[in-house]
Amino acid sequence: MSRTETARIQLNKWSLFKLEGDNRAAVIFCVAGSCWITQESDYEDHLLEAGEEFVVNRPGLALVQALTDAEIVIRKEARSCSSNHTLVKGKCPHGGPQQPPPEQPL
Repeated sequence: MSRTETARIQLNKWSLFKLEGDNRAAVIFCVAGSCWITQESDYEDHLLEAGEEFVVNRPGLALVQALTDAEIVIRKEARSCSSNHTLVKGKCPHGGPQQPPPEQPL
């Protein structure tokens, strides 16, 4: 079983938002303004303008910094196993059985 989690975030100019952990396949959509994204172990930075999106493709910390006042939406599919941790691409890191994820905010 899976579900999509979304979070809408308002960022003031120069403020930072941290997306920690393994968030591969999470989509960062820039609704308004512009922002800069960098992710752990990625030598490229990514700029988003309103209407553009970026898909997180590495585990670890991803930082979003607003270059202007901005609004972003983060979408990700969440799945969990019986050990209550998030699955990556539908697979449990320890091979445990899957169960519906508990209800919790992004």
